[in-house]
Amino acid sequence: KPGALPHSVVWQRAPEELRRLYDIHFKEDNRTFVLLLDYARKNGFSGTDIVTACKELTGRGVRKISPDQVKAMLHGSVQGETEETMEPPVLPAQQENIEREAVDMLEGITALMTGYNEVHDIIPTI
Repeated sequence: KPGALPHSVVWQRAPEELRRLYDIHFKEDNRTFVLLLDYARKNGFSGTDIVTACKELTGRGVRKISPDQVKAMLHGSVQGETEETMEPPVLPAQQENIEREAVDMLEGITALMTGYNEVHDIIPTI
């Protein structure tokens, strides 16, 4: 039910960082956040992993975080850990440029998808 999450006993016991993340990025869409939590659980991620992924996104300049961005960060972190030793070194200036371009592309894609969904009255799936 809409609004049920913040009033539940389980939610009151949730880590403060996770509740703060919800208040900042997902408060207007309880269902999306619950589906993100369920997705994370089913894929072996914790609430702490979600918080960390969101911190990384905001650290890269993302202003509006979507569940798809969080999922990409969750899976990217796991993949990055396994490939870390195989990657050639990247200069800090190159890394900043790559991250800035990636954030711009993600924001552009998010804007396109949001606009398309609003125009066509499509409910996003997770």
